[in-house]
Amino acid sequence: MPRDRSVWLVLLVVGLLCAWGAPGFAQEDMDDILGGFDDADEDFEVGDEAVEEADPSRIWRVQGDFGQALSVSLHDHDAPGGTDYSGLQRFRSKLALQLDVDLPRKWKLRASGYGYYDAAYAINGRSDYTDDVLDTHEYDFELTDTYVEGSLQEHVDLKLGRQVVNWGRSESIRVLDVINPLDNREPGLVDIEDIRRPLGMAKLGFFRGPWSLTFLAIPEIRYNQDPGRGSDQFPDFAAAVPRFEGPQALLEVAAYCGALSSEASGICQDFFSLAASTDFDDLGSKTEADFGKSTEFALNLTGVFSGWDVSLQAVSFNDDNAHFELDDQRFEHARLWMVGTGGNYTTGAWLFKAELAFTDGLEFMWTSDEKSRLDFMVGVEYYGIDDVNVVFEVAERHIFDFEPEMELFLDFAQEDTIETALRITMDFMNDQLHFTLFGLVVGEKAQDGSLVRLSVEYEVFDAFSLQGGFLLFQDGDSIFFDGSGDNDRLFAGAKYSF
Repeated sequence: MPRDRSVWLVLLVVGLLCAWGAPGFAQEDMDDILGGFDDADEDFEVGDEAVEEADPSRIWRVQGDFGQALSVSLHDHDAPGGTDYSGLQRFRSKLALQLDVDLPRKWKLRASGYGYYDAAYAINGRSDYTDDVLDTHEYDFELTDTYVEGSLQEHVDLKLGRQVVNWGRSESIRVLDVINPLDNREPGLVDIEDIRRPLGMAKLGFFRGPWSLTFLAIPEIRYNQDPGRGSDQFPDFAAAVPRFEGPQALLEVAAYCGALSSEASGICQDFFSLAASTDFDDLGSKTEADFGKSTEFALNLTGVFSGWDVSLQAVSFNDDNAHFELDDQRFEHARLWMVGTGGNYTTGAWLFKAELAFTDGLEFMWTSDEKSRLDFMVGVEYYGIDDVNVVFEVAERHIFDFEPEMELFLDFAQEDTIETALRITMDFMNDQLHFTLFGLVVGEKAQDGSLVRLSVEYEVFDAFSLQGGFLLFQDGDSIFFDGSGDNDRLFAGAKYSF
């Protein structure tokens, strides 16, 4: 059977399994449903459960996790740069710590972070990897949720420090969830909720009855963290642009550029003049701005009522995805603004959700004017089977005034993009065994690519758990899925909490 079809076979089999059901277990309550789904936590982040169970007489508490995780490539293959990515790809030891302190006047302090070292690169031979891969993947130290919070008065709360804010309803697709950038170094391996990068911000909340008004000021600017150049997960940008060589090179470039619009033709000539003496992978780089530069702002109004809720958002922020500025010969981040709305509605064992967002200020290398985009997501969640949750979501993104040249190298834009996500979670053995299936399809017929992740977590005892599963990719027309079918992984891990 072709490997591209294995994604759909797994989804079909597990879907039939869930339709059969898992009898004999208690139904999830509504708070659990709205709170999201547990998954095999490959990043071993510290949770809140230990804090809730700690001795209330102590004003400070420390907890943590230590985990060992590994992954193995299922196919012998090389990265676009030539590095062999067969066999062992991850052998990571990770320690996460969290400190909670009760302050006067019912204020609270939290400080958390993690550090990891991945020995796979030393085992395989560090000299076989690019410097960017080693810098990005071999080790890392991160200060995560670190803040103070409390009440200024009866209906006013303040939270200062690094934190994660998600105003979206979707479990897997980002529409209103634009505040925090993502850690995309290992695409598909963990859920979005586990890869949001915290930002230093001030969060001011006003509460009255069913309504809450939240204002954010975000001076710490961070962007999406992508795979290192030279890894098998890094897109092969060089292969996406025509190579013009030999004595007819100038004529070939002229013919190629001449087929474009007059504006794009000029950009094309300038770009190939630059690229003639530069490696495509070294055309500048994006850097994170200094603290306080290009401060972001966001406003959210939410009303929660019996069986339904609704929210309105307005955000002024920097695009987490960079575009290439030909004049400056480097990647830059556009300043965007977004207005959106979202809501949930529950009836019986069903939860219906929707999000709508209009974003303006998008910039591309091949156009001189800014573009706007409309994103729309609808989803349904079913929790009527004991210890089984099924979530189905679909989103469409449309760029207005789209120009064909925007599909070219370094922009890789599409006028319309459709994303579909399916998540199935099941619990067995008195909630000791957790099963999760996640599938993401890009394009109405998966022509742009897809992935599926099957993971299982077994809680051996309260403080120790084992995880395992596999991650499969399907090649697609999108630059981010082109050739990804060779990147299938088998992963496993163990976690001890203290």
